[in-house]
Amino acid sequence: MDALKQQIKESLRQLTQLCGAPSAEHEVVAFLSKALGAMADEVQVDRMGNIIATKAGRGGGPTLMLAAHTDEISCIVKFVEKNGFIRFEKTGIFGDGLLPGRTVRVGGRWGVVGIRPGHLQTEAEKREVKAISELYIDVGAATD
Repeated sequence: MDALKQQIKESLRQLTQLCGAPSAEHEVVAFLSKALGAMADEVQVDRMGNIIATKAGRGGGPTLMLAAHTDEISCIVKFVEKNGFIRFEKTGIFGDGLLPGRTVRVGGRWGVVGIRPGHLQTEAEKREVKAISELYIDVGAATD
């Protein structure tokens, strides 16, 4: 069982390291197609990127369908400030409350979504969800 656990863990690690922005999930689709191909009798990918894997059953058993998105939340860089902070906008629909403190990858470099430090915020500011215009990404870039 430990070998299976390790295999699952490694597969999930590989999968979560892939880029899958909306309309650019090609790496994720290729990974999943290959993984499913090892278990299925047939794997097809349609022009929309949907993966259909078929495994023939024995004797009229139940049919199972798994449905999931292969894309992930993503943003686009709008500009980089002189201090190295990256300002960005969303490319899809998701709540702004998901972003502060989240680890993100920008062009292969890891960073974190930041906001004005808590000790500089008023009590009211600490309780509100920050608009994306107030957030930035810090990748540890050098300042001027």
